[in-house]
Formats: sequence, C-alpha cells, structure tokens
Amino acid sequence: MSSSSPSKRSVADPKAKSSGNFLWVILAVLAIAAVVIGLVVWQANNQRTSDLADRASIEYSGEMHYADGVVTLSAADVAEGTPEVSLYEDFSCPYCADLALATDEQMLDEVENGNLIVNIHPLNFMDDGAEGHSTHALAAVLPLAEAGDTNAYLNLRQLLFEDQKSVYNQWGPEQFAEAAKAFEGSGDAVDAIREGDVSQAKTVGQDNGDQLEELTGTVSSPRILQDGKDIEIQDMNQWVSQVVGQ
Repeated sequence: MSSSSPSKRSVADPKAKSSGNFLWVILAVLAIAAVVIGLVVWQANNQRTSDLADRASIEYSGEMHYADGVVTLSAADVAEGTPEVSLYEDFSCPYCADLALATDEQMLDEVENGNLIVNIHPLNFMDDGAEGHSTHALAAVLPLAEAGDTNAYLNLRQLLFEDQKSVYNQWGPEQFAEAAKAFEGSGDAVDAIREGDVSQAKTVGQDNGDQLEELTGTVSSPRILQDGKDIEIQDMNQWVSQVVGQ
C-alpha cells in the first residue's frame, strides 16, 4: 500500500496583508488631506479676492502715463521746475513694502497738488533670473497701467505691498485678475492678467534694473533718484518732505 506524500502548502506571512492595507490607509488619508488643504486654500483665496472691493482706498485725481516700462504720476497741470524723482521698487522687497506704506499717501497728495512728479520703475531683480513673484506681480499691474486704469493700478500696487507676506508666492494669474477686477480694472486688462503672460514683465523689470545699474553702479531697492542720482537722506520715510521742500 503506497502512501501519498502530504501536499505542500505555502504559509503566508500574516503581517504582509495587514501591512499592505495599512499602506493604502495612509495613502488614502494623505490624499484626503491634500484635497482638504487645497479646498481651504481655494476658499481662502476666493474669499480674499471677493472682499477686495471694500479694500480699495485710493482715489487718485492726478494723471498717470505709462511708457517704456515706467509709470509716471503727475498733476494735470505741472509748473516748470516741479521736483521729479524716479522710484525703483520690487514687489518682493520688504523694504519697498515698508516705504510704500509709510510714504505713498503723502507722495500721492503732493503729486495731486502739483508739487511732485514720480516715475515708478518696477524691478524684478529679486527673482534672481527666475520667473518668481516679482515678475508675476509686475505682470499683474502692467496691463492696468497700459490701459490707463489708474485707481485699479494704484490699489493693486498698494495691496501687493500691504499684504506682501500673505500674497508672496501664493497668488497666481487667477487671483491677480480677480483682484484687478475687484478694483474695477477694465475687461481687457483683467483678461490680459488672467492669461498670465510674463514676457513683458521680465523685459520691463530687467530693463529698469539695467538702467539703475548704469546710473548708479548697483541694483537694489527701494531707490529714489533725482537727476540720475540717489537722493541723500538718512530717513527714507522723509523723502517726500525733503524733495518737495527743496
């Protein structure tokens, strides 16, 4: 009588299945967390831009002209000999934000009263050659300047400095466009911002930086030049009073 050999059976590691299930649970949790975080960020950004209409605080009555990458602010009638300065600024520069918050109100008042002409030269040197926040923010304000949307330009510029810490590298073309729309930017300008083309902004920022370097030997911000030279002042927050008082 022959005896049959017992059949061989493989024994599975009881931990293998549970480990696999655990891994899938972790992946599922991470996926859900990513969706939730994305939704929170989306809601925050949309809530933020929807409230911007109430943030508009600048109602400028002077003139604004844009040409060759420079935004010029002046009164409608400017007397001969009115002091004129060039303001170089970068939307990623915290010192530019500090200066704007400290002096913009006085600056615009003096411009409206015919006591000052300001040429704003936006820079993007803080992107260090990349397409970073400086370039993207500049791409958002240029269409407004080109379209002559004066108050929309000034209010968006103010927002980009005032809320620099929270907007920096957080906003894209859609948020910039919605902000411009909230500030009553024209339809064509808002559409251009939404397209997100940064080619002109890169050129403008670079050209202004090259000009500043040619005039002074260095590129930094904020800088205020008069007759092609840095104004000599110890407290930059007093630059308007000094220039107008000359």
